[in-house]
Amino acid sequence: MQDQLIDAVLELNEDLVIDIVNKKISRGENPITIIREIQEGVNRVGIYYDQGKYFIADLIMSGLIFQEAMRLISFPSDNPTQDNPIKTIFATVENDIHDIGKNIAVTYFNSKGVSPMDLGVNVSPKMIIDQIEENEYVALFLSGLITSSYYSMKKTISLLKEKGLKDHVAVIICGLVDEDVRKYVEADYFVKDVVQSYELYLEIAQSFRQAEGNPVE
Repeated sequence: MQDQLIDAVLELNEDLVIDIVNKKISRGENPITIIREIQEGVNRVGIYYDQGKYFIADLIMSGLIFQEAMRLISFPSDNPTQDNPIKTIFATVENDIHDIGKNIAVTYFNSKGVSPMDLGVNVSPKMIIDQIEENEYVALFLSGLITSSYYSMKKTISLLKEKGLKDHVAVIICGLVDEDVRKYVEADYFVKDVVQSYELYLEIAQSFRQAEGNPVE
């Protein structure tokens, strides 16, 4: 049924997606596994968009389908973080309005007791930089689901360096990305799903706290 769910998202069949998700939940399947399958379907919608098979309305539709599915899924909330050790920012970069992965991650982080700043979609490099203060430790998650977003990511990171902020900012790119994209935009990390994002956030937070001479217990 994994492929069925991925295919249903790719085909933008909302009724079928909801039906499959409900069946998976009733069988007690891991909600993170369900989310990852839906994300894979959304990622494939993004690929179809880049290939000219889908249009912007289809990207938006995949987002609406995901939002409806999310209403049915409860995230685990074990071991919540009581205090945010570092500032955490999420943004879908300039020229990209696809916010599915970002919204999933923000929701998941909140379920773990972390309250990230969500800047929304089509966020310019300047708008992102304006949220970062000098010597402030930040985990910056830049999301993009279309190839044109890569240049926006690169511009954002270049501006961080130009402003002398990069040493205190860990940049993580998300969405339709891989190691080649990471190297091109000069990000520190890339992630493919929400669980990996949170695990990486914990590692970054610990590293920054240690850099401050205040190790995480």
